[in-house]
Amino acid sequence: MLALGVGDSILCLPPRRPSPLLAAWEARQQVGESPPLLLVANGAGVAPFIALLELLAAGRFVGGAPAVQLWMGCRRRADALPHSSRLEAFARAGVLQTLRVAESRPSSGQRQLVQDLLRGDADELGRLLFPGSGGCQAIVLVCGAASMGASVREVVAEVAATCGSSIEALEQERRFVAELW
Repeated sequence: MLALGVGDSILCLPPRRPSPLLAAWEARQQVGESPPLLLVANGAGVAPFIALLELLAAGRFVGGAPAVQLWMGCRRRADALPHSSRLEAFARAGVLQTLRVAESRPSSGQRQLVQDLLRGDADELGRLLFPGSGGCQAIVLVCGAASMGASVREVVAEVAATCGSSIEALEQERRFVAELW
């Protein structure tokens, strides 16, 4: 860069590495599975899930289309969900079955965090993660702030324990995968 002059352009690219979120999904696809996807994000953590939903909308999956649920945390729904029109379009198209939004700083009403929503949906999480014989076991993908990810992990650990399993088993099976910062 010492040889550059004023006005010269440089190309800066981030290092290319596979997303652990997409890798977990693709690993299931390679064996012909299309498990339910339980997506949990806050803030900018929704971006990889938008990309995944676009792949699903384009029909890039093996087997039947997976059931997809998204739990999204933001400060205020009105101004903190920049992708709301795209998410609503995915819902209308049937790619996204459920969108649950938690607002940490709502204009009115009570503060709610994404892990609060998950805790309220614990029975549904347990049913999807541990469906019994013959059912396709869901994958939980988490993306966003490290503090949110740790809290979500605790909730999923509680659900797993209730169902006779553990969060460590889910992580070992790549059925709980988080990309956090």
